[in-house]
Amino acid sequence: MKKDKIVLKNMSFYGYHGFLEEERKLGQEFKVNLELYLPLGKAGKSDDLSKTIDYAKIYQDTNKIIKGNPVLLLEALAEKIANTVLLYQQVEAVRVSVIKTKPPLPGLMEGIEVCIFRERK
Repeated sequence: MKKDKIVLKNMSFYGYHGFLEEERKLGQEFKVNLELYLPLGKAGKSDDLSKTIDYAKIYQDTNKIIKGNPVLLLEALAEKIANTVLLYQQVEAVRVSVIKTKPPLPGLMEGIEVCIFRERK
């Protein structure tokens, strides 16, 4: 795998995911971080968008997933995002971090985060 990557940091979305019924009714904020591993040399040398990935499209895809059909687990949400990103042929691997910023747990915390790494087979 190459070492080049594009990072989309702290994308913020409102979605209706969670194990508790109230979470799926009321919704909450989710933060998503993506690391897209792909060769960037040709894009850097040519200054040509077709030689890289359009990260505006990646943002839109992630937005659709978060705003789409509810899932119970953050793990399932992360897996959906990873599978969608890997549909882009340029992407060799992806690291996905999904954060529920206000989990329904007692005590103070910044959130619950699930991180996964998936590679093209």
